[in-house]
Amino acid sequence: MPDDEKIAAPRSLDLSHELHNMAAQGGAVGAVVLGIWAIVSSLITYFAFVNAILAIILGVYGLQSRSRVLAGIGIAMGVIAILLSMMEISESIGSYYAGEQEF
Repeated sequence: MPDDEKIAAPRSLDLSHELHNMAAQGGAVGAVVLGIWAIVSSLITYFAFVNAILAIILGVYGLQSRSRVLAGIGIAMGVIAILLSMMEISESIGSYYAGEQEF
């Protein structure tokens, strides 16, 4: 073999950073999906805050990825869904005490 040709040594395959980034991107997408679902379901029932809390948790995890915008959108939709659920709960409690409906 001539000295001009160099054989490249194999690089170590450190995929842990890429795998973590892919998982965090999944968290960002999951936050958006759960945020949309939480907003829609908060208009129907007041149990949507569980999905909203999960959207916020996944959004915070997704902030570690390249999809920070999606994660931020998921967090914002989770907060909006929590506010809508709280409004639904307060309306239910108010109408209960006014004697308009039963629980």
